[in-house]
Amino acid sequence: MERAWNIISRIYRIVRILSLDVLAGVFCGYTFARLILDCECPPLTPVILCLTVWLIYTLDHLLAAGLATVGLSLVFLPLRILIPGCIMAGLVAFYTLAHQGMLGSRMTYLFKEGWISIIYTVGIWGVPLLSYGAVPDIPVLLTIIIYLLLVLINVLIYSYHDYHTDCQESQQTLATVSGRKTTSHLLRLLILSVLMLIMSAFLILDDQAMGKVYIILLSMTTLMGLIIAFPRLFSKNERYDFLADAVFFLPGLLIWMW
Repeated sequence: MERAWNIISRIYRIVRILSLDVLAGVFCGYTFARLILDCECPPLTPVILCLTVWLIYTLDHLLAAGLATVGLSLVFLPLRILIPGCIMAGLVAFYTLAHQGMLGSRMTYLFKEGWISIIYTVGIWGVPLLSYGAVPDIPVLLTIIIYLLLVLINVLIYSYHDYHTDCQESQQTLATVSGRKTTSHLLRLLILSVLMLIMSAFLILDDQAMGKVYIILLSMTTLMGLIIAFPRLFSKNERYDFLADAVFFLPGLLIWMW
């Protein structure tokens, strides 16, 4: 069993280096949002979205992928999507400058995990929402809020487990700024909040299809909860790393369940 896990870990390290796991999660999340909203998005939206995320994660490929992203966006995306996209790019730029200390030492942290979660979630849901063209109903709004909280939990799990490495590298995260204990308490509070939202959603649902959505969200929350409940188990061989990202593949199941 240990040998099999080591082989899987080696393969996954290669996948991580190329950020392919992140792109898979982005694609699954985007498909999840598009199916729920039942909207027609520009055909190359997932390609542009994945390239954009890839830019953020792999800065060494910045020039080539950057030119491709800008070119595809200008040619294939309508103005109603380009404008919010530019606003998002501005927020990413602001966050990057603040995090690098270029806007003053007091702004270097700015609850990094929260910014990342908001930017990621808006990236996933932005185009489907704009293409939907109407205000979503309450179950869909709850789905978006829960998705945002799950992303935040994911980022905070890394903050908690990478505490010692981040301290050595002088990285500012919630764990290094406020302590691992505070981060652990916040993670448990967030898991409880998500479970309460999911239970509330089940009470008001009258749509069988949305029931499948919340089963997926409940599965994601359960897996995140296991990582939080057994930190020592999942810190061994960095198992939390694999599982925390793999959780975001689950929305892709909606392709077969919808």
